[in-house]
Amino acid sequence: MNLMEEHAREFMGLPKEWTAYGWECYPTAGRKETTAYLVTGACFQGKTTEGKPDIRIAEVEGTVATVALPKAVHKRWLADRETRTGKCSGCDGSGREVALWSSSTGTTYRPCSDCGGTGKPKAKK
Repeated sequence: MNLMEEHAREFMGLPKEWTAYGWECYPTAGRKETTAYLVTGACFQGKTTEGKPDIRIAEVEGTVATVALPKAVHKRWLADRETRTGKCSGCDGSGREVALWSSSTGTTYRPCSDCGGTGKPKAKK
């Protein structure tokens, strides 16, 4: 799960089984910057070998939803979540972020650019 999925689920009161599978940035007419995020997901019938929802298997009927999260609302939610959990919203407390991915070497990480690798939110100024 990622934080945008968690926010969409909380924002719409969706069940914990609801899994996001599509993310879009939504620009307003004539503007290039993102003003909202569209998160699409559903509850799925199957599970992968790791026990995660398998999005290749049919969605449970009536559970598909696209949630529009205004950028400003999501930014406030992230700040509130940092206060509630004590975890950096950039890395969800792990202290690292993806640097690059390669099919031959897999995922390479670097220290989180938001918290400097501490996993804790930066102090508010």
